[in-house]
Amino acid sequence: MSKFFSAILALLFILGIGGCKSVPGVKEAEILPPEVTDNLSLEITYPPYGAVFDNNLIKLTGTVSDPASSVVISYARAQSRAKVAEDGSFYSWLDLVKGSSTIEVMASNKKSRLTKTLNVTFNPPLAVFLDGVGQAVTYNLKPIFVRLTVTRPEAKVIVNKLLVEVTHGTQPGGQGYTEWRLTDKVIDSVQAKIGDLTLMDLGQPGWYAIEAVATLGAETDKAVSEFFEITPDGEFKLFVHPHPAPMTPDLTPNSISLQAGETKTTFFTMPIGKEIEAPTKFSYTISNVSNNGSDFKLVMPEGLDVFPSLSEFSIWPKVTYYPEILVKTTRQVIPGEYWFFVEYQRSGIEFEKTWFGVTVTP
Repeated sequence: MSKFFSAILALLFILGIGGCKSVPGVKEAEILPPEVTDNLSLEITYPPYGAVFDNNLIKLTGTVSDPASSVVISYARAQSRAKVAEDGSFYSWLDLVKGSSTIEVMASNKKSRLTKTLNVTFNPPLAVFLDGVGQAVTYNLKPIFVRLTVTRPEAKVIVNKLLVEVTHGTQPGGQGYTEWRLTDKVIDSVQAKIGDLTLMDLGQPGWYAIEAVATLGAETDKAVSEFFEITPDGEFKLFVHPHPAPMTPDLTPNSISLQAGETKTTFFTMPIGKEIEAPTKFSYTISNVSNNGSDFKLVMPEGLDVFPSLSEFSIWPKVTYYPEILVKTTRQVIPGEYWFFVEYQRSGIEFEKTWFGVTVTP
C-alpha cells in the first residue's frame, strides 16, 4: 500500500467520513464519502444517507471542488439547479413527500460528471381528526356519518374506547381514513361509556361527544368532535366548536442590518397546529414598500434584492417551519432603511401579511 493511499485512509478515519453518526432530529444515519475524480469532487454534507425527518422542509447542502461546476438536484420527478458559491458550497431547499424518497445530486464541469444518490424518509407527526358529525338530523330515522382521518394510518386508533380499523392511504398525503354510522347501538355505547366524552359536569344530561385517541410508539394525539345533544325523542342537536385561530407567522427578526455588498438571511417561525387536516400548499411573496404598514408596492431598489429561498411548499399538521428569506446587496445600493411587505397564502387564499425592515450601511 502506498504512503499516499495510507495517508488518505488515515485522514478519512480522523474525519469520521463513511461511518454512522447521530444527527439531531433524525434517526441514526450514514454520512456518505465524497465522490472524487482527477479534476472534480462532490460531497453532500447534509442530510445524511438514511435520515428520517418529522419535518418535510429540509435544506440539502454540499460542496464541489470546482466552483465553476453545474449542480443539478433531481427529486420527486423535478429538477432544480443549485447555485454554487465561490468556495464551492451549494444548497437547495427540498419539500419532502411522505415516506421514503431518493435524491440524486449531479455535479459536472467541462471534464467530469459525478452523481451521488441518497435516501431520506419523512414521517409526519401523528395527528387525528374527526369530521362529519354534521347537520341536525333525527338519528333513529337517518344515521349520522362520522369521518376520521389520521396522518399515520399505521397508528392504533381508539374511538370512545373502542378500537377502530383505519384504511391506509386513501386521502391526500396518504392519511388513513375511516367512517361509520352513528346508530342506536353506537349511541347506547356512548351512553354506557360516558367518561370524558360528555358534558354531564355542566348539568346537561344527554350531551355527548366522540373522542378519538391515536397512538404510535411514543406519539399520541387526540381529537374530540363537536358536542351534540340527543333528545329523548331521538332528535340530534349540534353545538359547533369555534374553529382554531388562523396561524400567524412571526417574522424573526423583524429587521436585518447589513453592509452594502453583503448577503444575509433571515427567517420567520411558522408553527402549524391542527387548523389543517391534510398537507396544504403554502406560499409567500415579498414586495418593496415605502414604510412599515404600507401595502403599496414599489420596484425593488437598485442593488438590493429580497426573495424567498423556497416560495412554495407543503405544510403539515403539527409541524413548525422556518422559511428562509435571502437579502442580497451590491456596492451600488444606496445606504438607508428599506421596508418589505410579505403576503402569505394557503391553498391560494391570502390569510396573513407582515412587514420587516432592512437597513443598509456603507
